[in-house]
Amino acid sequence: MMGLVAGANVIRVGIEDAYWMYPHKDELIQKNSEVVEMAVEIAETLGREVITDPDRAREFLGMEYTSPR
Repeated sequence: MMGLVAGANVIRVGIEDAYWMYPHKDELIQKNSEVVEMAVEIAETLGREVITDPDRAREFLGMEYTSPR
């Protein structure tokens, strides 16, 4: 979440990155979707755009789709 506040354009979220839902509580993350939903809520609160379309995300990141469709 600090990345969003600091102005990062891309953040990574999920159980792989943290076990705890909050830094000041002992509440474990039960599923990745909880963290994704929280990140989306914070991004929208900060007025940041959330890209959910894979084609738009590839374009934003400058990635080329190389697998056959």
